[in-house]
Amino acid sequence: MQRTVPIPSRHRVATAAIALLVIVSGCGGGTGSGADKKALTPIDAPAGDFVDRTGTDTVDISVKDNEFTPHYLMITAGTKVIWTVVGANVHNVSPVDNGSFTANREMGHGAMHTVTFKNVGDYAYFCSFHGTKKSGQRGGIRVVAKK
Repeated sequence: MQRTVPIPSRHRVATAAIALLVIVSGCGGGTGSGADKKALTPIDAPAGDFVDRTGTDTVDISVKDNEFTPHYLMITAGTKVIWTVVGANVHNVSPVDNGSFTANREMGHGAMHTVTFKNVGDYAYFCSFHGTKKSGQRGGIRVVAKK
């Protein structure tokens, strides 16, 4: 016959608290693509370098040979951004912070990539064919709250 030992009340409370903490910590908010919310790398550029497109539903970024135009963009949360390749080279859009928004692998002339940015923050990106996280073909989007 097996004997059961009662678990003291304080241990049951501690176990329940730990279980609740584990459950709650797994339910994070998300960024534009639904990825786990985490600290984003701030865009190190003067405020005057950002093209203000706040209050616009959709914004276009041209992907030219080795540059994004506009280079830095300020938008309102909920804005859809469309990158379109207008140059001859193959490009991609890769977030500096992996998972901060949906990347794409490769786009040729005329191809488009669309992301709706739902959360406030800085979203730095680059073309991995013609740049790195710190140099070359890079750009950034600053998302601000709706007024």
